[in-house]
Amino acid sequence: MRLRLLTLHLPPEYATRLFDAQAGTNGENPNEVLAEAAQTLYFQTDSQTGGARAQDLEITNIDYIAARY
Repeated sequence: MRLRLLTLHLPPEYATRLFDAQAGTNGENPNEVLAEAAQTLYFQTDSQTGGARAQDLEITNIDYIAARY
């Protein structure tokens, strides 16, 4: 098994949702907010071409996500 580390820079909309989820004020699960952010920012957005990449990629066994905001 390969350990996986993702480092994300969260835009304000994801950071706000994450903080609210951690506080329990928005009904969301913090892990699900991070998963959505990772999916959108890391796997589906290609900043060089403005298009999408790796849309059919499925990553499992993520051990750690480091998020900056």
